[in-house]
Amino acid sequence: MKRLFVLLFSLLLCVVSYADTINLHWLNEDGTTYQNSTCTVNGDLNIPTTPPTKYGYTFTGWKLSNYIPIEYLESTGTQWIDTGFKPTNKTVAEIDYQFTQLPRSGTSYQIGAGSDNNSTRFRFIISSNGNGMDCSLGTNVSFSGINALNRHILKIDAINRTCSIDNTLENQINNYFSGSDRTFYIFNLNNGSSIYKHYARCFYLKIYDNNTLVRDFIPVLDYNGVPCMYDRVTQQFFYNQGTGQFIAGPVLQ
Repeated sequence: MKRLFVLLFSLLLCVVSYADTINLHWLNEDGTTYQNSTCTVNGDLNIPTTPPTKYGYTFTGWKLSNYIPIEYLESTGTQWIDTGFKPTNKTVAEIDYQFTQLPRSGTSYQIGAGSDNNSTRFRFIISSNGNGMDCSLGTNVSFSGINALNRHILKIDAINRTCSIDNTLENQINNYFSGSDRTFYIFNLNNGSSIYKHYARCFYLKIYDNNTLVRDFIPVLDYNGVPCMYDRVTQQFFYNQGTGQFIAGPVLQ
């Protein structure tokens, strides 16, 4: 039985033959020419009308991306993103994250959703010494000996009331988490005052609610080259809500 695959082709942009026209050469995987065409600068790309063929494969259509994936999105201390999602008592959030600078003495850097009511906080915290990290589902749980300047996978599980770092360190939270009244922020804590902006890199963020993936953020450059986050669930770009501009990590090949 033949398995269903999408046959991938390479697009090679060649010489500009006129002021506003580009010659396109569509290549097969083995380097042979599949089809030649042209397009205009800043115009729509006309994809080949004849379906490509390869023995043993069935072509199911073209998939064109309007963004360029990058390794990470980096905040310089004034940029942050609102995910638009409020954590509930059935939310699980997993984020691949790296703080790049420690807070000054007596302060902390925080990420997530918070409020004046401690029972609704859904967040991660690092203090000024950088040798530990706290997770909060209302009640704080501390992880000692964690270098906050290293890259970590942070996970908050409101269903099982646990927090984990790098999939190995877990602590049980005894109190019940009812849900947050504010949306989850990346590079900041949403508590109404936006005072926890910080220096960090985000490699991805996944948010599940009642075991359904509701946010799947990856760092990208949009079609104008602006560093931002793209959510593969809603298929929308999420941009900086602060000042300045994010630093883009290396483009993923």
